[in-house]
Amino acid sequence: VLATELRAVTDRYRIAYMGSACTVLEGHTAVARGETSAGIERMRQALDEFRRQQAGLGWTFALSLPAAACAQLGRPEEGLELVAEAFEAAERNGDLFLTAELKRLRGDLLYARSPGDLQGPIDCYRQAAALAVEQGARALELRAVVSLARLCPTDTAVWRRLRALYDSFDEGHQTVDLTTARTLLE
Repeated sequence: VLATELRAVTDRYRIAYMGSACTVLEGHTAVARGETSAGIERMRQALDEFRRQQAGLGWTFALSLPAAACAQLGRPEEGLELVAEAFEAAERNGDLFLTAELKRLRGDLLYARSPGDLQGPIDCYRQAAALAVEQGARALELRAVVSLARLCPTDTAVWRRLRALYDSFDEGHQTVDLTTARTLLE
C-alpha cells in the first residue's frame, strides 16, 4: 500500500530519485511474495535508474536488496558482486549505517556458495554483530546473531546472546526478525 502511494507521488511530481527507490521496494516486495524473477528484474531496473541518475544517497541500500535475493535464489556469485559494490558505495558516500547488514549478507552468500565451508560465513556474522554493537544497531545485531545461531547450533554463548538480545526488545515482536528469533529460541 505504501509503495503504491509512493509510486503515485513520484509519478505525479516527477521525483526521479524517489521513483527509483520505489522501484527497488517494488522488486523487494515481489521477491517476498515469491515472485523472484519479476522481483529481481524490478530491482535491476531500479539499479539502472540509480546509475543513470548518478545517485549516491540510498545506493548502498538499493544494492543490498537484490544481493539478499541472490542469496535466497542460489545465485551467490552475483550477490557477492553486488555486496562488494555496496561496500564500495558505502565507503565512497559515507553511507556506513548498513555495513553490518552487508557483512551479514556476505555471510549468507558465502554459505549459499559453499554450504560445507562454515568458517567464512561464521566470521562474517561475528563481524556483522560486532559492528552492529559498535553502531548501536540492535536490529542488525539481532539479524547477525540469528544467522550465527543457525550455523552454530551447539554454541551456548551464541544462544545466550540471542536470548538476551531478543529479551531486550520491548516492542516489534511481530516483525520478521523478532519472530524468527523467537522461533529459533523455542
